Amino acid sequence: MSLTLIGHVPHHRFSEQPQARTVPDIDLRWMADCAQIHEKAGFDAVLVGHDAWRPNAWLLASHIAAHTRHLGVCIAERPGTSAPSYVARQAITLERLAGQGRITVHIVTGGSEHDQLRDGDALPYHQRYERCAEYLAIIRRCWQSATPFDFNGDFYHLREAWSPAKPLGEGGIQLSFAGTSPGALGVSARYADLHMLWGEPLAETAEKVAQLRQLAAGYGRKLRFSISQRAIIEDTEKLAWEKAEYLYQQALKALDASADPAQRDYFKLDMKQSASAQQLNELASRQDIYDERLWMKYARLLKVGGSTTALVGTPEQVAEAFLRYYALGIDTFYLRGWDIAADAAQYGNTLIPLLKEGAARNA
Repeated sequence: MSLTLIGHVPHHRFSEQPQARTVPDIDLRWMADCAQIHEKAGFDAVLVGHDAWRPNAWLLASHIAAHTRHLGVCIAERPGTSAPSYVARQAITLERLAGQGRITVHIVTGGSEHDQLRDGDALPYHQRYERCAEYLAIIRRCWQSATPFDFNGDFYHLREAWSPAKPLGEGGIQLSFAGTSPGALGVSARYADLHMLWGEPLAETAEKVAQLRQLAAGYGRKLRFSISQRAIIEDTEKLAWEKAEYLYQQALKALDASADPAQRDYFKLDMKQSASAQQLNELASRQDIYDERLWMKYARLLKVGGSTTALVGTPEQVAEAFLRYYALGIDTFYLRGWDIAADAAQYGNTLIPLLKEGAARNA
C-alpha cells in the first residue's frame, strides 16, 4: 500500500480565521512559492479549498500546476455552483494542461447553509446528498461515455451531454469525498475513489473505515482512505506541547469576545448541519488528548470540524502516530500546519522521510 501525502495551498499566506477571510489579496507569487515548497518537501498533491467567499479554485489550481512539475492538485468543488457536465469538462481540460495523474476533484456537499446561500444554493440539507449522487453519476458518465447521453433525474435534466475528450488513461482523474452522515457514506461508497476522514481517534476512525468498506463492497467497489491531521513537531516532546498551547492561545486571542460582534458573527462558520463536525466537536468536548498524541483542544475552540486536530511530539513520535492510521488501511494523509509554507518545509526535512520509510516497511 503506497503512501500519498496531500498538503494545502490557500490563495494567501493567512490560513487561519479570522485573517483568512479579511485579507483581500490573491497572492499568486506566494502561492507558486508555497506549491514549490510542497513539491520539494515530498508532497504528492495539494488541496485547493472551496468556500463561497474564496477565489475560483479551478483557476488557482491551474496556477499551481503551471508552477510545479509533478505536484497534483485536489480541487474542492461544491454541487450547486456549476453544472456537473461542465465540471467534468473542466477537469478534463485541466488535466490536459497539467498532465496525466495530477487532477483530483474533491466534492464538498456542504455543511454550512449560510455559506451555500452566498452562492444562491438554497437546497435543503436532506436533499443535498440525493442531488450529489446525480451530480457524480453525470460526471462519471461524461468521463466514460463514448456517445452523447440523456439524463433525467430529480435535480438534473440533460440532453445529449457529452465530452469527446476523455481523461488521460483509465482512472486518470480521481474523485474524493468526505462526510459521515448516512447520506454521505452511501454516496461516497458508490462514486468516490478516496474518502477523506477528519482527524478522529483511532477507534472511531477504524469503525468508519470498516463501515465504508462494507458499503463500497455492496457496489462491487473498493475505496481508499485519507485522514486529515495537522502536525506539531519539535526537537523534544515538551517543546512540541508548549508550541501546541502557544497556537491555542494565539487562536483564542484572534477569536476573543472583545472583537467587534458583527465582525465576529461574520467569521463564525455555521456547521450545525454537518454530521462530521458534530461528531468531531463531541469528541473534542470530552478530552483534549486521545491516543497519546491526538490534540483536540484547537478543534474544541473552533467548533468547525475540518482539519483542526493535530498530532503532537517529536518527528519520530508523530510519524509513529500517523503510521497507526496507516495500519488501519489509510494510505493518504492530508497534512498541513499553521504557517502553511514554513510548516510544509519543516515536514519535508523531518517528518515526511520518516513517514515514507515507515510506510515502506509496513507495505
